[in-house]
Amino acid sequence: MKQAEIRESAIKLEKMLKHYAKTDISAKDCLRILKPYIEKAKAKKIDQPIDNMPCAYTFTEGELRKYADLEEQYADFCFLVEHEDPDEQEKLIAKVLGENNFST
Repeated sequence: MKQAEIRESAIKLEKMLKHYAKTDISAKDCLRILKPYIEKAKAKKIDQPIDNMPCAYTFTEGELRKYADLEEQYADFCFLVEHEDPDEQEKLIAKVLGENNFST
């Protein structure tokens, strides 16, 4: 797991959640729920993938889906902490787009 990338993503997510939490109770709740994960990531202590990150529903079906930038940052953070190989994201995106240029 790439600790520096996870840390950077956590810092960005926390900053954005704090910004939206000023006016949105859902963002405030999500910040509170994600705080232990964010703190662990900032301390570079996430060494195993984390399954089922909390707050996903809030972004996909709930109030926070209206903030595309926040949703994107949450998705980035989740991908980094849920997968062993962050480079897998690029392969997955390419596969979904039908532009798989990776050799197997």
